[in-house]
Amino acid sequence: MIKFQTKSTIFTFNFTFFAVLAIFILLRDSEIAILGLSACILHELGHFLSCKICKVKIEEIFFSCTGLCIKKLSAKNLTYKKELFILSSGIAANLTISASLLFAQNAFFKLFGMINLMVAVFNFLPLSSFDGFQIRELIITRNIALENIESYNKIFRFVDIILFVILFCVMFVIGNDNFCLLLIPFIMLIGKFEDG
Repeated sequence: MIKFQTKSTIFTFNFTFFAVLAIFILLRDSEIAILGLSACILHELGHFLSCKICKVKIEEIFFSCTGLCIKKLSAKNLTYKKELFILSSGIAANLTISASLLFAQNAFFKLFGMINLMVAVFNFLPLSSFDGFQIRELIITRNIALENIESYNKIFRFVDIILFVILFCVMFVIGNDNFCLLLIPFIMLIGKFEDG
């Protein structure tokens, strides 16, 4: 790992980040790798801006094979609405960009819109390294009685399976002639094991 600090924020680069980036750049369509990295940066920028709006101090920005992650320092005393706002702001940023570009006439902008949509969908997945898991955990811990959590977890596991099937189908349909796009779901799963 490579670490350096500016003022009160630590920047950490896991070597898997560079490995995945190198694979995408060396393989066909390095444009997709750059657009994917840009979409991840915009996603984290959504979190960053919401942290600033809620006056939450950012402790660390972590770069791994799943992209970037912002670790918040003073998030423990946040209200439910502020925490939900911060957790969902990255997904909202990607969905906003996607909605504005997905139907563009220019192929480059359309591709960037599609990549933003994929980043939003990936981050909504309930894997421990993604926002979807944290959002789900927040909702469960704040709204469901302890004796009912196991029942809800069974439902969530079923929904998780459906989401993975949809993810695989989408990646197969849009990436069947692009090896880089087909790698994305596997890299996301590797990131789950690395982070969790």
